[in-house]
Amino acid sequence: MMRLLTFVRFVLAGGGSLVGDLVAQALLLEILGVEAWLAIPIAYEISLIGHFFLNDRWVFTREHGLRQRHAWQRFLTFQVAALVPQLITNGIAVGLVSGPWASVFDDWWGPYVAKILGTGAGFAWNVAVSFGWIWRAAPATPDHKE
Repeated sequence: MMRLLTFVRFVLAGGGSLVGDLVAQALLLEILGVEAWLAIPIAYEISLIGHFFLNDRWVFTREHGLRQRHAWQRFLTFQVAALVPQLITNGIAVGLVSGPWASVFDDWWGPYVAKILGTGAGFAWNVAVSFGWIWRAAPATPDHKE
């Protein structure tokens, strides 16, 4: 039951991060006038930092016994693990808005739909590395400390 609750929280945190990503992207595109090819990865990184804190403080809590390293180590591991989905997400999104499909994604909604499609593609990787690597269960030792 605990793993199911953790997974539900993981999905909710990811959805919240996607919303934050799209809001940051909208601010960059619509208010600051940043080009889509640059706004997409900047917004992703902004939301990624928030996503780490959601995962670390809400999804994978101390009560779950899932913290085996210091927060800065988890943050660096999370950033490294996020490189693959970041390449997937941004590669697809930037490719759609500036590649051969650019004319299809040239309307105001284009960068947002491209980001959602890219994010969906990176989701499986995120599940695997989050549950199997970054926040895996700590070994049961009596002297274990964070």
